[in-house]
Amino acid sequence: MICLLLFLLSCENIVWKKGVSLPYKIEKGQYQFNIYELEYPDSLEEKELFLKKLEDGLTKIIKSGKRLAILLSEEFIKDHIHIEKFGILPEESFLRREASQLSSEEKSALFKYSGEKAEKPQNLLNLQVKYLLTLLGRGEEFNRDKLYTELYKGKLVDDISRIRNRIVGIFKQSLIHLFVKIDSIYRKDSHKEYEYKKHYPVKEIKVVRSSKFDNSYNKYMDKAVLVVGGVEDMDIEKILASELRVPLKEYLILNDRFNGYASRGSLIYLVGGDEKIQESLDYDILFNVVKVDIDEIDQKESKYVLSDLYKTKKQIESEKQKFLESLKKIKAKSSENKKME
Repeated sequence: MICLLLFLLSCENIVWKKGVSLPYKIEKGQYQFNIYELEYPDSLEEKELFLKKLEDGLTKIIKSGKRLAILLSEEFIKDHIHIEKFGILPEESFLRREASQLSSEEKSALFKYSGEKAEKPQNLLNLQVKYLLTLLGRGEEFNRDKLYTELYKGKLVDDISRIRNRIVGIFKQSLIHLFVKIDSIYRKDSHKEYEYKKHYPVKEIKVVRSSKFDNSYNKYMDKAVLVVGGVEDMDIEKILASELRVPLKEYLILNDRFNGYASRGSLIYLVGGDEKIQESLDYDILFNVVKVDIDEIDQKESKYVLSDLYKTKKQIESEKQKFLESLKKIKAKSSENKKME
């Protein structure tokens, strides 16, 4: 018995629980998942260029029939949601606003990004048009002597919105799988103890909030799988021991200690460490996060994606075949249209 215990302790794999029911349908075996991390820029000009390159790169991926799992920042998903709702980046709000209604902050942004200053509403409107035409790659069309209208500017904003929303559409394609990196899911007040007291005629009731994790990140779950960073080792141990729970159904934890997967009310995938966690001997699952440059993204491919775990091999192949067939039809139709022109 002692020898068996020593063998288990020295074993590379750590199986936390046996006989746990897993929702996986994929064939039993070993699977390595590569997720490609892109660095999302901070400045408006860099974001605009990044989105253009991302659209081009992912379009090539889709046309080639490849699949790709990519990891982007929380800032990206916030911008993504804003684009889906308003058609532009939050920092581009000065383009949609009527020139005569621009706030001092919006004027400053317009002056900064257009490289010019103006005072009169017509001149401000012309600067907005100039910036929009430049964004659309039609900067040579701008005529500073022309009196542009809000109606014309609105059409340019609509053109930008259509372009921006193409990236939203791309992430709805079955071949592209989005992961979002959350630097920390701790509540801002997680290291303090807060009490809520309410007085009743008979006695005082005291309620102490127990969860230290912020549940507001659930709002991203319909857009992407969350990859969580900054979780303390002690808390990871508590999560694995079912003493602490992150309010997410499925997520990845970036850390320096563990790798593997576990089922603790949620499906948890651990990335980055050397200590192996394996929920079942039937499945050996490993995730790798690989940093890549935006200019190289069209050269990458993910052999497996997370959703594969919940499908049979037949379902995976069938879905891919259906997509390739629909892609052929789109290409054929596009070719016919060009011939007619």
